[in-house]
Amino acid sequence: MRNSYFRTGTPGLAGLYLLLSGIAFPVQGHPLQQQVERYLTKQVSQYARTVGSRDYRIDIKPIDVPAPCGKPISLSMNRAERPLGRVTVTAECHQPKYWKTRVRADVDVFLPLVTLRRNVDREQVLSSKHLILRRTSLKSLRLGYFTAIAKVSGKLSKRKLSAGTVLTPRMIELPTLIRRDDMVTIRAKRDSFTASMKGVALEDGQKGERIRVRNQSSGKTITATVKSANIVETTF
Repeated sequence: MRNSYFRTGTPGLAGLYLLLSGIAFPVQGHPLQQQVERYLTKQVSQYARTVGSRDYRIDIKPIDVPAPCGKPISLSMNRAERPLGRVTVTAECHQPKYWKTRVRADVDVFLPLVTLRRNVDREQVLSSKHLILRRTSLKSLRLGYFTAIAKVSGKLSKRKLSAGTVLTPRMIELPTLIRRDDMVTIRAKRDSFTASMKGVALEDGQKGERIRVRNQSSGKTITATVKSANIVETTF
């Protein structure tokens, strides 16, 4: 279920009342308040869907309405592509008299993200016992994140990390399956034919990486793709 709410905070007199012909009207129920709420709901919900979420919160600050407007008020927003954190909606009236005001809001979108449930050491292999999915705000996460434990399990931590850390791609890496000078099996494939030979790795390699390998029989150096521990594959 989608979670969202609006809050206007505790405004001062300028934000609390709209003065019109000597009569004070609460801004809380003013059409501009409602228009901004609808506008932000549409923008934020659209963004939330692009990241796979229906869980968001919108906190609108007090609104100062300069004067009545005879035409529909036009709205625009900074950070339209990523409406998270502190956002500003600009409201403009063009008739009968031009005015412009800015409405500020705090926006949060949440997702269950892969988080450490315990401390881990540098180069520690991560497994499900280290990981948990936890509801997390996206507004401060600019370096990526993971939404599935399977995407992280089996990888190595690049450094010591504390429990509660939301994992990003920069914090983990694939394990090194082949080390320099390791004896490897070279599988050479062409169509349905496969030949195997022995070789020596000339550099470290992770799964999917292309590394240089020396064929023990011919002495030639080739480039092959790491498939698994001590197995590389090439074509001929």
